[in-house]
Amino acid sequence: LPQLSVLSEKVATVAVRCAGQLPPAFIDYTLSRDLADGVVLAGCGENSCYYRFGIQWTNSRLARERDPHLRARVPKDKVRVFWVGRLGGKALNQLLLEFANTLGETKPRKPLRAVGEAEDQEQTHV
Repeated sequence: LPQLSVLSEKVATVAVRCAGQLPPAFIDYTLSRDLADGVVLAGCGENSCYYRFGIQWTNSRLARERDPHLRARVPKDKVRVFWVGRLGGKALNQLLLEFANTLGETKPRKPLRAVGEAEDQEQTHV
């Protein structure tokens, strides 16, 4: 089961073994339900996918060339892909900051809850 981690007031992560595991419907759901202003997919470095085709399949799905593909209603400017690899944490942090700035000011959101947390517990907004 993927785990939600709230990194800051503006950034939360959902970890999966491979970006290729993430169905495009997850991105559509997140954006269409106004749960986030944007979605970033990050993973293995270009041409070094641990699971062989994760990068290729993810890129094809986002380009709407491979099923299951990203629906046309998802604005492309709200989705970014960063293939930075394991050692690219510093670069990823910079890219996240830049992407967050391009999204502009965000409106307050419902607090995110980790699986199993009670609704009345106070959480950081994302």
